[in-house]
Amino acid sequence: MFFRFLGSLVTRAWPVWLLGWGLLLLACWVAAPPWNEVAQDKEFAFLPETVPSRRAEKIFSEAFPEETAKSNIVLVLHRTSSEPNQRKLALRFIEAELEPRLRDIVKNNRGELINERKPSEGPLFSDEPPKPAPPADSNKIGIRIRTPNAPGSGALLESPDGGAYLVLMELTTEFLARANTEIVKDVRELAGKLRTEGKIPAGMDIALTGSAVIGRDHGDAQR
Repeated sequence: MFFRFLGSLVTRAWPVWLLGWGLLLLACWVAAPPWNEVAQDKEFAFLPETVPSRRAEKIFSEAFPEETAKSNIVLVLHRTSSEPNQRKLALRFIEAELEPRLRDIVKNNRGELINERKPSEGPLFSDEPPKPAPPADSNKIGIRIRTPNAPGSGALLESPDGGAYLVLMELTTEFLARANTEIVKDVRELAGKLRTEGKIPAGMDIALTGSAVIGRDHGDAQR
């Protein structure tokens, strides 16, 4: 009896019901917060805290609090032919052209440049555990840029034969994060612009790789 009454009511007054549902949908749409404010753009962080990978990640972050990179973009400046003074020109190009424009990309994408490690004011050897790094702005992507020109570890970003040089952009976001999309896109476009403008040293070219780049390609292939 009830369902017969309900069916008759809907049949006779269906425009009113349709209007009501439309108004309810509109009210929910207006009242809902922005998606990026309530959704968490993560991949592996949703795993339980007890799984081995999450436990290892926690131990790593406690032992090395300043190493916050979870994905990266790698620009490979590689040799296509032998030219005189190529190493000097390559390092100068990275310092004068490539690195400054990468920093601009970070700022234009609301990123935050992570400073290099600063010397501690405390004793060299101490029994106290290392203090964790201060929390970064959750609305920004923390990015550290490493180049072969950096003292110390920069030598690791140059091949022994001088045929390739790496420039690393280490990101605090996971490799499948949607927040990486625009940064990877801008870096890829920058490589093309440098090639078109003739800024790249003679006999060299730039290639792009890294986990964040693979993550973006993976997302494009899925779509």
